[in-house]
Amino acid sequence: MSTAPYQTSNLIQALIRNDAKQYFAEHCEEIHKALVLFLEKTTLPDTTSCSDSRVVNTIKTLDDLIKCPGDQYISRLAYVQLTLILAALKERVKKDLRHGLVVGKLGKRGKRSQRSDTLAIDLYLSATGRVDRDDIHGLTRLANRWAALAGRYPLLLVIFTGAAEKIM
Repeated sequence: MSTAPYQTSNLIQALIRNDAKQYFAEHCEEIHKALVLFLEKTTLPDTTSCSDSRVVNTIKTLDDLIKCPGDQYISRLAYVQLTLILAALKERVKKDLRHGLVVGKLGKRGKRSQRSDTLAIDLYLSATGRVDRDDIHGLTRLANRWAALAGRYPLLLVIFTGAAEKIM
């Protein structure tokens, strides 16, 4: 089914601020500072195992920002960062499984047959104190939507209106 050009235009106008260029120009320094601070707090440390306390602290910090973001932009960015952290965590779990470093919920070494996705979610649940896997699946669905909307330019998340929040 084809969408009429005016319908697409109306949708875009509803999602993007009318003053997007001006807003970004006027607030670019504070947006940049917030982004740098956010990334310092929520980027996984390099070359650590998935069970390293710094990884656990980073996950907890990100989850806290998702629960209580402070502002709309940080909330959107936190969801995008969640997709990146979960992807990195899955890779780290795979690597740690190969080296026999992953310890499961019951204190047993992780089995190679266990999927890294499952173990990454288990780690997220453990780090955040959440107990319901469906919560994480809901978060990742929302995070994937924001990541798709942001594309390669997460800074552009600031130009979306509240209507984008409703669609998500």
